[in-house]
Amino acid sequence: MGTHAAALRSGTTWHRSPVGVTCTISATTVWCVNRARHGFTIARHAYHAF
Repeated sequence: MGTHAAALRSGTTWHRSPVGVTCTISATTVWCVNRARHGFTIARHAYHAF
């Protein structure tokens, strides 16, 4: 895994294979999930883990 920050635009999907995490970025929300389908969403005024 790299040690640099990634700048992600709306509509981008980011995937990190070694740890099995995929994040999808929209204009208002970041949604991340792992292989077991556990994850979280982050919005401007809210956070939700699942």
